[in-house]
Amino acid sequence: MRRSCLPLLAFALAGCGSAQQQLQLQHQTNPQTYAQEKAQYERNVGKVYWIASALRFCPVPNRINTKCQVLGDGHLKIDGIEQSITETAAGNLPTRERYYRVTLHDGRTGYILTADLMTHGAEIDPEMAATECKRRGDPRVGMTATQVEATCWGKPGHVNRTHTAGGISDQYVYGDGRYVDLRDGIVTSIQSPDTLR
Repeated sequence: MRRSCLPLLAFALAGCGSAQQQLQLQHQTNPQTYAQEKAQYERNVGKVYWIASALRFCPVPNRINTKCQVLGDGHLKIDGIEQSITETAAGNLPTRERYYRVTLHDGRTGYILTADLMTHGAEIDPEMAATECKRRGDPRVGMTATQVEATCWGKPGHVNRTHTAGGISDQYVYGDGRYVDLRDGIVTSIQSPDTLR
């Protein structure tokens, strides 16, 4: 007699079919959770991304036992999203991964792991971004806070503010060792890893 599989115990029970069938059953019994997970990635469908660093480009939505290539440059368009369920060694749970179906700038189609594209892709052409950044320039001593935010550095990730009897001091924290110090809204010093001004 065959046992029935409960969605929460699908992976734990033996004799209930393959892990892929169990995971599909789990999604069928909880479609709202599956739809929410998928929706966060679908908002990028139709967008163009530039490849900022090495990405694995696979012929099918599975990076195991497939002939994936490593892309180092160019751009791509996201055409859709697919899920891959990869069976693992005995005793381990299968992995569920989301892949973007993409078309490369040269017309080839394939799949890239969603997390990899979000980490190693950019929505802005890096060459255009570098040109725009050069045009906007870096912060300089004597600028106002508004002028600093209009530079290539943009708005800070965090602001440390100190109130004293002599006025207000702000430290704009950008990360990567970059800081801008302001006194009463005017830049007094700038620190970056390559230059101290």
